[in-house]
Amino acid sequence: MDGTPLGPSPGHLVWRLAMRWRVAVDRALTPLDLTHAQYVLLSSLHGMRRAGLHPSQRELADHTGLEPLYVSKLARSLEADGLVRRERDPADTRAVRLTLTERGQDVVRPAIDTVQALLDRLLAPLGGRDDPRTAGLVRDLSALLDTPLDPPGKERRDMPETRVLDSTIHHEESGAGPAFVFLHGNPGSSHTWRRVLPGIGAGRLLAPDLIGMGRSGKPDVPYLFADHARYLDAWFDALDLTDVVLVGHDWGGALAFDWAARHPERVRGVAVLETMVKPMAWSDLSPQARARSEAIRTPGVGEQLVLDQDLLVRQAFTGGVLQPVGEEDLKTYLAPYPTRESRRPLLAWARQMPLGGEPAALVARIEAYDRWLAASDRVPKLLLTFEGSPTLLITPELADWCARNMAALETVACGPAGHHAPEDRPTEIASAISAWADRHHLR
Repeated sequence: MDGTPLGPSPGHLVWRLAMRWRVAVDRALTPLDLTHAQYVLLSSLHGMRRAGLHPSQRELADHTGLEPLYVSKLARSLEADGLVRRERDPADTRAVRLTLTERGQDVVRPAIDTVQALLDRLLAPLGGRDDPRTAGLVRDLSALLDTPLDPPGKERRDMPETRVLDSTIHHEESGAGPAFVFLHGNPGSSHTWRRVLPGIGAGRLLAPDLIGMGRSGKPDVPYLFADHARYLDAWFDALDLTDVVLVGHDWGGALAFDWAARHPERVRGVAVLETMVKPMAWSDLSPQARARSEAIRTPGVGEQLVLDQDLLVRQAFTGGVLQPVGEEDLKTYLAPYPTRESRRPLLAWARQMPLGGEPAALVARIEAYDRWLAASDRVPKLLLTFEGSPTLLITPELADWCARNMAALETVACGPAGHHAPEDRPTEIASAISAWADRHHLR
């Protein structure tokens, strides 16, 4: 005897009943133009409203058992259909409260009647909804739902990791209040902001690792600018970030500009340092920088320079700064890239510098966000500048161009630094961002 039980197991029966119920509800709701998931959200809101509750999206996810990301997307869709109203909680700006609109109530009432009739048919063999056997079934199912399924000794804990598309994005988070999102560049990670964030002050401070970088996932994608933007879009939506201040360094600044230009209704302000503000000509580069960019773009040579060794990371945080980072910090920056394959995102970034009209798709995106930067006079912007290093991207001439071509821009000089300025001037950067945010009432 192998110990295999005769007949179906309890788990198999629960699964079959759940699938049968889901199919039956979907069929019953089809004439009302509702899916099962939409009904679950609307009917739950209806019931919680009758109980005097005004749930947040997170509370509704806990109540329904649906994933928070799915609830967020579903609520946005129902809001667009005029069935649900989403409102920021004034007491906790991280929370979005949900209520049924009058139209939502009109839609859900007949749906509830339909599903209740279906439930009566399901429970008829037990004597109906009021029978003691049904009450016993409810107790048993509730006990099973309350049973933890994690392995013994392994506690569940919330991790700053969010499922997006086919991968995950890790982020650091602290504080409460209006959201400030800090986007790093190449070859950095959220570690870039470790000495900046403590000086920012009030706010919900979030620093994600870009896809393929830091502790985020490494999906099989080309790691073009559009790929990074796509995963960031999903991350912003998953966390329901709708009213944010963006702070970006290097490629993080370009991603911040791009996201703001495509989501202007969700942006309170944008601060950048050492970033790509416009397409560049090869003549804009120094002879040394031009030779390096040409080598990295050359097939075979770029792979040897970036993939076959960890030189790009080491050079960034020893040569792209005035004061080389300590050994422990360098280890943190190197940790995500132990193999040739893991370094592909770094090479992809290095090959995308917008030079001489190429890559054409990226140049078009930069030109699009430049148009938004020039026209968005109601969105405060901050440019931090530095001096004293040949590695700096924002020269005095480029800072002047920004002043002429960006609406509502303030420029603050933060002193000597290399291109990876958060390593050299974290206190000055934090102080400038904090003061700018307060001047414009961004928190």
